[in-house]
Amino acid sequence: MKFVWILVCLAIGAGACKSSKKSPEGQAIPMPVDEPVKPVFFPVTSFLEGQLTEIREKGLNPIRV
Repeated sequence: MKFVWILVCLAIGAGACKSSKKSPEGQAIPMPVDEPVKPVFFPVTSFLEGQLTEIREKGLNPIRV
């Protein structure tokens, strides 16, 4: 019985590999062109300047805290 189930699974697996849509030979399939993605970075310099401004406004000394 196990052998039958193995054969059934193999038959289903082999049948799933067949492609129903075949591209005609001799025609190239066009590849989609991806647009370059501009990387997004966290503005570290602006963040640090803002933190320094807050420290100066509050009158805190980070070394003593």
